[in-house]
Amino acid sequence: MSNARGRRKSSISNFKGVLRGLKETVVRYEPIELKIRDATSNEPWGAPNTLLAEIARATHDNFQYKKLFAMVWKRFKHDGIVLHVQKAMILIEYLLKNGSNRFILDVRTRMEDIRDKKDNYKARGKKLKDIERVTQVKRKAARLLRLITDEDLLLRERQVAERLRNMKQQSGCETSSSS
Repeated sequence: MSNARGRRKSSISNFKGVLRGLKETVVRYEPIELKIRDATSNEPWGAPNTLLAEIARATHDNFQYKKLFAMVWKRFKHDGIVLHVQKAMILIEYLLKNGSNRFILDVRTRMEDIRDKKDNYKARGKKLKDIERVTQVKRKAARLLRLITDEDLLLRERQVAERLRNMKQQSGCETSSSS
C-alpha cells in the first residue's frame, strides 16, 4: 500500500511540475521572476544558496528590480499556499541581509503587511504541517520586523553576510543548501 501511495505522490508531483511549466510558458515570466518562483516554490525543500545569491545580485539591477520586488511581494501575499509565504519570508530575510539598500527601503514601506502576518496569519487548510508552518510564518514575521526596525541589528547582519560572501569567494566554494 505504501508503495502505491508513493507512486501516486510521485505522479501528482510530476503533474504539478508539468502544470507549472505550462503556466510559466503561457504567462512568459521574466528570468528573474522564474528564479523567485523557484526559490519560493511549494516544494518541501529550501532554495539553493546559489539561487538566493543570484536574486540578491539582481536587486542592484534597476532593469530587473521592479519585477523582482513585485514577484517577491506577490509570493509573500499568497496566503493560499503557506509554503509560498514561508519561503518568501526566508527570501526577504536573505535579501535584507544581502540585497540592495533599495530593497530594504521598499520592505520598510510594507511593514504593515509583515505585521499583519505576525498578528493575523492563519492556515487555510487543516493539515498539521500547514498549522505548524503558520507558527513558523508568525515567528519569521516577528524576526523580519525586528530586522527592519533595528538599524544596528540590520547593519550587523549585513556585515556578517558580507564576510561570509567574501570567505566563499576567497575559498572559491558555493554551497547549494540554504540556511
